[in-house]
Amino acid sequence: MLVKVLIAAVFALCVFTGCGGGTAGVPEPSPTPIAVCTALVPLIPGNLISPAAGATGVSTAVGSVSFSVADARLLAGSLTLSPSPTAGGAPVLGGAISGTAADATASVPTLSGRTTYSVAVSANFPGDPCTHTSLLGTFTTGQ
Repeated sequence: MLVKVLIAAVFALCVFTGCGGGTAGVPEPSPTPIAVCTALVPLIPGNLISPAAGATGVSTAVGSVSFSVADARLLAGSLTLSPSPTAGGAPVLGGAISGTAADATASVPTLSGRTTYSVAVSANFPGDPCTHTSLLGTFTTGQ
């Protein structure tokens, strides 16, 4: 009878403490969740100031791009000039953005000639996993 009691006690101990290995009933920490943007994020209005949207013959040594945006939080982001798909090439990143939402500027390196660039500014806002973007317009460089 004592043997049956001992077997029952050992069985109960295994059931309640997880004697099959692992953490013996101690919960394992969950991995830290990664924030993922699952929302359809609307574009933020913005405009090219200089060079003007649609400008042609812009110098490849223009040096900077000026723009305005409707949300000043974008000023903490980055300016990107993407060449048209037919031109090929990698996007060009602008320098640090300075100024105000009504008149911001970012430096740009020497650009390729005879290329149409789409200009955008993008940023991640604090506490928001989504990237917010303003499509500012396009311009085309000369020779």
